[in-house]
Amino acid sequence: MVTNPHGFSGGIDWQHLIANDNIEVYSPLGGKVASIAKTPSEVTLTTQDGHSIKANDAETLTEMALGWRLPLSGLSDWALGKPTNSKIDAATWDENGRLTTLKQSGWDISYENYADSNGFFLPNKIVLKSEKVNLKLLVEKWAGF
Repeated sequence: MVTNPHGFSGGIDWQHLIANDNIEVYSPLGGKVASIAKTPSEVTLTTQDGHSIKANDAETLTEMALGWRLPLSGLSDWALGKPTNSKIDAATWDENGRLTTLKQSGWDISYENYADSNGFFLPNKIVLKSEKVNLKLLVEKWAGF
């Protein structure tokens, strides 16, 4: 597998609703670097200097802007520890019925830790790997449950 040797760390603040997503992207030092807004008809990435890029979906937008595809269409389910409605290539669960690994839509996903959030056990460490990118999501706080 050939991957880009360059990487970065940073943070996101993700507000997810059924039809819309708003994501604020932060640098490792906490400065806001971009915003991503998804509606049913388009996705817009706006940088801090006001430059905007639009596309029909987040995967196309991030491919154009960053050179890799952010799996936003699946991420809302995967972040909750469940597969999307598309075909599952492989999956494993722990003794409590929580997803531990998932292969779906070209991504290998591992759930390394779950935590109690108001009575719901939700993932707080998720690793997603594709052919071009490795993403590690560390959830600091769940809200809205």
